[in-house]
Amino acid sequence: MARSKQDERTQERTRLIVPLTEAKERIKLQLERGRAVPNASINENDEARRWYDFTAELLRQISSTDELQDEFTGRGGFSFGGDISTGHYLRKLLSLYEC
Repeated sequence: MARSKQDERTQERTRLIVPLTEAKERIKLQLERGRAVPNASINENDEARRWYDFTAELLRQISSTDELQDEFTGRGGFSFGGDISTGHYLRKLLSLYEC
């Protein structure tokens, strides 16, 4: 039975595709930008949504799999509503930055 591309990606070990210093700097800049965004729901505030979308795309672009992006967005995990504010996602991004 052939494995799908999704199966291959989920089994691939996540690695940065940019130097660590560059990844850290880009995430740090995004943390700074996020602190300037209103702490509002990403579904109700356009500025918050743009920051969230840009951050998710940044995480996808700096790594070999979607694991960092999924960790940030909550995809792939069990989520039943909850906090979807900028502050919530800033804490998640800070956690990724500090790893």
